[in-house]
Amino acid sequence: MTQSVSPLKKDNVRRGSLFEMTSLRARLLAATILLALVPLLITSAAVTYISSQGLRQDVFDQLESVVTLKNIQVNAWLESLQTNLDLVLVNPASLDRISTTLSSPDANDIAQVRRELTEYNRRSGYFTELFIMDAEGRVIVSTDDVQEGKILTTQPFFQEGLKAPYTAPPTYDLSLASYSIVISQPLQNGSGDLIGVLAGRANLDVLSEIMQQRAGLGETGETYVVSSNFAVLTSLRFSETAVGQTYIHTNGATDAIKNRTNGSGIYLDYRGIETVGVYHWIPELQVAILAEHTESEALQAANRVIQTTLGLIFITILAAGLAAFQFTQRVSAPIVNLARAAENISQGNLDQRVDVAQRDEIGILAASFNAMTFRLKELIGSLEQRVVERTQALSTVAEVSAAASVILETDKLLQEVNDLTKERFGFYHAHIYLLDAEEKNLVLASGAGEAGRRMVAEGRSIPLDREQSLVARAARERKGVIVNDVTQAPDFLPNPLLPDTRSELAVPMIVGENLVGVFDVQSDQVGRFTQSDADIQTTLAAQIASSVQNARLFSRAQSALAQSEKLFEGGRRISQTDDLQETMNSLLELIDIPIINGALLLTHNRDSQNNIESVDIVANWWSGVGDPVYPVGARFSIADTPGLEAFVSPENLFFRDIYADQRTQGNMQESGIRSIVVLPLFIGSKQIGAFSLLGMQPYDFTQDEIQLFLTLAPQIAAKLENRRQFERAQKQAERETMLNAISQKIQSAATLESALQVAARELGHALGGKPTLVELELADNPSGQENAQKESLA
Repeated sequence: MTQSVSPLKKDNVRRGSLFEMTSLRARLLAATILLALVPLLITSAAVTYISSQGLRQDVFDQLESVVTLKNIQVNAWLESLQTNLDLVLVNPASLDRISTTLSSPDANDIAQVRRELTEYNRRSGYFTELFIMDAEGRVIVSTDDVQEGKILTTQPFFQEGLKAPYTAPPTYDLSLASYSIVISQPLQNGSGDLIGVLAGRANLDVLSEIMQQRAGLGETGETYVVSSNFAVLTSLRFSETAVGQTYIHTNGATDAIKNRTNGSGIYLDYRGIETVGVYHWIPELQVAILAEHTESEALQAANRVIQTTLGLIFITILAAGLAAFQFTQRVSAPIVNLARAAENISQGNLDQRVDVAQRDEIGILAASFNAMTFRLKELIGSLEQRVVERTQALSTVAEVSAAASVILETDKLLQEVNDLTKERFGFYHAHIYLLDAEEKNLVLASGAGEAGRRMVAEGRSIPLDREQSLVARAARERKGVIVNDVTQAPDFLPNPLLPDTRSELAVPMIVGENLVGVFDVQSDQVGRFTQSDADIQTTLAAQIASSVQNARLFSRAQSALAQSEKLFEGGRRISQTDDLQETMNSLLELIDIPIINGALLLTHNRDSQNNIESVDIVANWWSGVGDPVYPVGARFSIADTPGLEAFVSPENLFFRDIYADQRTQGNMQESGIRSIVVLPLFIGSKQIGAFSLLGMQPYDFTQDEIQLFLTLAPQIAAKLENRRQFERAQKQAERETMLNAISQKIQSAATLESALQVAARELGHALGGKPTLVELELADNPSGQENAQKESLA
């Protein structure tokens, strides 16, 4: 006898085989791993990229500092050469002897001047040769007598040396067979007449010594100098160098020399090794200074970051896989059991029960499933009709749940659920109450139809402890409440907008142990609701609660993401520009609070006792609405400006409305400002200024906005301090340049009288044009009288 298999069973077998190939467990595992790994990989890639780029920039900044330092050292060396050349003519007797020698050359005078120059050069050690040319360019005297008699009329150091002190670029001298730098200056007699040129030749050994100092260059770094014809003028660290005969045509050297520019990049060095380099063009010497690191050493830190990140990603992948597997097992096992039980029941085994201990949606679904099975067995006589009704109800639940599951906006989600529930179940009305944050009131969040929208617009709510309310009772007892004749229920709360209500069912919306709200449905028929309806609506309410919670979590995640993006964008905008005004404009565009119509960036000025005595406005922003803000450059005294104490406070201050805030004591009400943010700016423990936002209307600053301000404040302080340090360094450099220029002019004076006049004049200019008096008192003269010589210039 052959056993036949029903078509339904054959279909089950086929679906079972497909299930084994693409099971829920496998899909859930894959989805969980993807959800964990995709954000991780994206975040890791972004962090790795940002970190490596920052570390690369640090390498270029370090080399930039090295090149700048070398440039300063070279300039200092050239200034010392010029200063020592000036000192040759300090002795009036030597100047007279040189003048006599140039006017009527005599072998004895030439020899005497040569000896004096040689002795001076021996003591100073700055020059390899000192020589004097007459007005026609002929070398009259030289510490190297072989050079005497040569005519150097066409040399730039002679032509320019007739006019002013001059430093010639490094040139190759055939007679000396080497590169050298020549420093020259005009030579005048005691009457101030131009009689020739004094020049000193310095070799490039000192320049090589400067370049060979390796501070900040690491193990593979070096600096060197290349002339405009690409000849190396200093020793190379990794190659035998013939100064002036070795040529370098790397990309860095080519760009610096051909384009007369500063720059940086990654290129092959003179050895053919990939190198990180920074180069500067020095126009005074017509040479380029290059500082280079091998790329392998320079980018070690960036490579370590990448390797570490990859290791962490691998470990995280393993951990995520294990966690996803455990999670999938816990989630899918009850579903698999439920599926198997459903298959058994579909084959007629009504004694089948699903054992699910969870209290989540799966547990609720399993409980409803068990209840449904029990009812089916108990009421087998009227099973078909009940199955049809229950199937329709569950289908509606599934439809409503499916519609709710794809909506992540809470208001839209609840409205869709109410409208679908009323339509599909044929209810008179449906609405949803949500528990407020204080867990004291149930607030009407959404209602079906026009009546529901009107009640929501009225802002209706029910206290949780209210006795005369079925909704509050369902929330307190955390179970469904059925009233099939509201006229007989003492705790029924009539609603004039729903006059035809005759029966009501209220079920709590619960996720885990947390009450989310109450789902309330009403009918215009007496006796409409059964326990089966309560079970179905309870299931639907649980799914609605889960969807509401998911929507809230999504909203919070979106808010957190937006805040993170704002913080990142703020830091990026602060770091992108050196101009404080541009920084202010960019930050206010990012902050984007409509009521803010002004902003100020202030620095503090301190007295001799380190107390803040005044503030300066260094940058501002005005929206164009209301009164303009104070201009940049304005200064305000603490003692004379009421209300300014808030802007020097060491604490972060947030004023919703200064008119109603006791802290302002009414000092700032005349300004028309209503809301203020004051963020003190600190470098270490020192308060250097403040960043303030000004609003013309009262405003409650949100926690996200406050967190944004507090995060941006240290970055603004660092930007402000960097700007102040840069300006301080500029002023110091200007003072040193001015003092050096005055010193050179005094030293170049031919007589004591002219030196005093130069000193008086230059000091007067430096002091702003004030009359300057220089007084020199001499010791007793041979006649026993005291002399006093005074020179005064306005």
